[in-house]
This record gives sequence, C-alpha cells and structure tokens, in this order.
Amino acid sequence: MRALGINAGYLISQIANLLILLVLLRMFLFKPVLEMLDRRAEQVRKGVEDAELASQRAAQAEADYEKRIEMAQQEARAIVEHANKEAEHLRESTRANARQEAQAVLEQARREIELERTGSSPVVGSS
Repeated sequence: MRALGINAGYLISQIANLLILLVLLRMFLFKPVLEMLDRRAEQVRKGVEDAELASQRAAQAEADYEKRIEMAQQEARAIVEHANKEAEHLRESTRANARQEAQAVLEQARREIELERTGSSPVVGSS
C-alpha cells in the first residue's frame, strides 16, 4: 500500500474515527432529529384528524340546523293554514249572522208595513 502512497495505520485510524463519528452522530443527532420529525408528523396527522372531525361535526350541525329550519317552516305553514281556516270559518259565521239579522230586519219591516196597511199601529217594544 505504500506504493500507492497510502499509510495503513493512518487509514485505519481515519476509518475508526469515521465509524466513531457516525455512531456519535447517530446517537446525538440523527436519533433526536428523527424522533422530533416523528413527533411532528404525529402532530400533523392528529391535526388533520381533528380538522376532519371538526368538519364532520360542522356538517352534522348544519344538517341539524337545516332540519330545524324545515320543521319551523312546516309549523309556520300549519299555523298559517289553521289561521286561514279559522278566518274563513269566522267570515262564514259572520255572513250567516248578518244574513239572519238582515232577514229579521226585513221581516220586521214587512210586518210593520203590513200593520200600517191594515191600519193598526205597531206595538212598541215587541219583536
């Protein structure tokens, strides 16, 4: 090896130093850095899972909100429909009462006219 210009003792000591350096780097640099990268990757994974869970919860909350809105709209339509039916019933009842009162007034007027024709005076206060 001397013919190549390589000192065997020096080469062996350089190889030993390189191996020692690699062991030390692995123990004190690579391993902690890899552990830190693993922890960071786990945090990122957990963050993504949490974001997906939050998204699912938001979608569920939106669906619940839409369902409540639909139920409220149905209830409002039912209330309006009921109020319209009540109003129609009241309108018909009022018309019927007005017709009856008009008929009664008409009948009273006819009786009074008939009494005036026959010459009798109507009795005041009788209906």
